[in-house]
Amino acid sequence: MGEPAVKSMQTLCQMYDYTRIPVGLNIIGNFIKPTDHILDLGCGTGNYIQPLAPFVRQITGTDSDAEVLKWAQTKLGGFKNVDLIQCSLTEGKKLPFGDGIFDMVMVNQVLQYLDNDFVNYPNARFLLAELCRVLKPGGTILINTCTKAMVDSYWYIDLSPNCRDIFTREYMALDQLAKFMIEAGFDQTIKAQSILEPLQGMKYFNLLGPMDNVWRFGSNLEFGGVEIIRAKLIELLGQGKLGQYFDEHDKFRRENGQTIYVIAQTPLVATKVI
Repeated sequence: MGEPAVKSMQTLCQMYDYTRIPVGLNIIGNFIKPTDHILDLGCGTGNYIQPLAPFVRQITGTDSDAEVLKWAQTKLGGFKNVDLIQCSLTEGKKLPFGDGIFDMVMVNQVLQYLDNDFVNYPNARFLLAELCRVLKPGGTILINTCTKAMVDSYWYIDLSPNCRDIFTREYMALDQLAKFMIEAGFDQTIKAQSILEPLQGMKYFNLLGPMDNVWRFGSNLEFGGVEIIRAKLIELLGQGKLGQYFDEHDKFRRENGQTIYVIAQTPLVATKVI
């Protein structure tokens, strides 16, 4: 019997909220001020906006899907300092904001979804230039992403026949992202801070999770091969080796982190073209 179909965007939003947590809030907290106006680009269901809104002057969230934003609004309606705006990030259009509007921009697990050209990443590069434009001089960008080198930070990466290939194709190398950020106009002093906390929170440690449709939705295992995944888990379980498999394959995350924040500032003084 096949997997049950996802019937509505509401169901998708509920699944996302159940399987993803806002990792790295402690890192973000080191950069925010009570007077800040923050842009959460690709905010999804508002998982980052919800805990941060009480601590800043204003947060503007954007997403390309109107239904996702409606769901986010049900979670965030109690905050008077939150605005949600629909806009596309892949059509080469400028962001609907003036120059130098925001004190900080967050981009959480978004860049990998913008391009089909995984060599030049034209949409991501255009977007980085736009984010540099809408930030104030000295403003901060925090990009939460994975890198090609982090492929082994997910203990279940090799349970799926497709997962490793998709992961390494979509994500940029760290030096490549830094290069694109500098080209976009950000200061050359770029910092990176790894995050040990899994994107799925404690659900990541459910060793039978990959057998569950909802669990897989919150991972990189939603790309098919369900029967292969189940067969591998059952085999490991029957051999009494599932715990050992997890320990061996989770080592990279414990030592190097599962995701990374790439942090940069715009120049304090805007460059004038003469």
